[in-house]
Amino acid sequence: MTNNANNNSKKDTEQLRITSTDLVSSIIDDTKTDNNERIHNEASIMEIGESDAPKEQAGENIRRSSVVNEKRKFKNLLSEEVGIRNSVMHSPGAQGKGGLIHVVGAAIVNMISAFFIFVLYLISLESLLSLALCISLTIYTYNIAKFDPTFDGNTMSWTLLTFAVITPLSASIGMAFTRREGALGQIADFRATMVNLLSAHTFWDWGKVGTIPSGRAASDVDWLQYTDDVLFAMIRICSELTRLLTLPNASRARHHVFPYGRKQREDVATVSRKLHRSILHDLTYITERCELLKNEGLPPNEATRIRQWERFLSIEIEQMLVIKKYRTPQALRSFARLFTVFLPPFYAPYYGQLAVNLKSLGLGITFSMLTSIALTSLFESMSQMEDPFVGSRLDCIDVESELRDEFLVILLDIRDRRFPDAHPFEMDLRIPKTNHGPVIRLMQAY
Repeated sequence: MTNNANNNSKKDTEQLRITSTDLVSSIIDDTKTDNNERIHNEASIMEIGESDAPKEQAGENIRRSSVVNEKRKFKNLLSEEVGIRNSVMHSPGAQGKGGLIHVVGAAIVNMISAFFIFVLYLISLESLLSLALCISLTIYTYNIAKFDPTFDGNTMSWTLLTFAVITPLSASIGMAFTRREGALGQIADFRATMVNLLSAHTFWDWGKVGTIPSGRAASDVDWLQYTDDVLFAMIRICSELTRLLTLPNASRARHHVFPYGRKQREDVATVSRKLHRSILHDLTYITERCELLKNEGLPPNEATRIRQWERFLSIEIEQMLVIKKYRTPQALRSFARLFTVFLPPFYAPYYGQLAVNLKSLGLGITFSMLTSIALTSLFESMSQMEDPFVGSRLDCIDVESELRDEFLVILLDIRDRRFPDAHPFEMDLRIPKTNHGPVIRLMQAY
């Protein structure tokens, strides 16, 4: 029984296996067949138009031709996807199939990439200050330990470094990452709610079977203009929310201590409030559009669903604004910044004693540099994720793409789906360009 089951499992596995070449060739064959079928359907439609055939038959052929076109688009997309998969999986550094040369090359490429990211994104002015202190004090204590036999740097304990630096850094990194994940969840919910809300305003109908005309068809409302009005309000919401979330960071220590910092914080808060009110104004406009649908005959249950989505949209916006405004406790961040910079140099007696014991000053200096860079780099990792919407382009959220650039294309596709023959959507949005600053961390001020 077990052997039969294994044989059947192997047969099923063999049937499911298909190479990318066979898949592409089958897609090409199916595409040729679909093209021939499409040409036949178009010819049938033309013959129906010339004859006195019923309009229902012509409509059925048009719908059939539309289905064929959708199948062809899907298969073309699948063919493109297979090509991309093969290209990525066999590129240097990919985790695809390959021999020893490919594996070694992938390891080298990944190590070089990690080194460049480390240098460009994690080395700051604080790192250089801590390194200078560590090197100078290590040389100083080395000269003392070398000529003073009573000097013993091994008596220093690393417990202070563990509790004063590692523990608060770990907690801060965890809180910053949790905040980033929460922001990503809110953006995903916002996008889904926005798509469903626009689809409801664009497609939902309330026509009755057997009554012609009814629903939207019996209304005098210009539904294309109605959809454009709702779409433009949603685009404004996305644009204003993007501008609000990408406002400069105004929650650093300098924004609480120095007068110029406090003024910057007040200015940012003023612009934030204005953008927030503008977003609420656009949400109110969408609510008013739902009242028009109700007056035209939209059933109460469907209007209630739209109201629920409007509430979800408001909640998601408010939660993103709270994440933008409130972050990791400022006292904990200030504590971590000071101790990651100035505590490693105080262990210079240990590094100097290590250099004496190993009879190598270079090893002692190297160990002190590694300790300093490790701690300051951990702090930089946490600091760059403090504001998940603004900061390092490596780990922060690409708000402009998620809420504006790519997402607006999705919203416009909904409008084109409902009105394929309508004129192109026109919008005049003066969107300020966001300057993300230089890539090198040494040239950025967090």
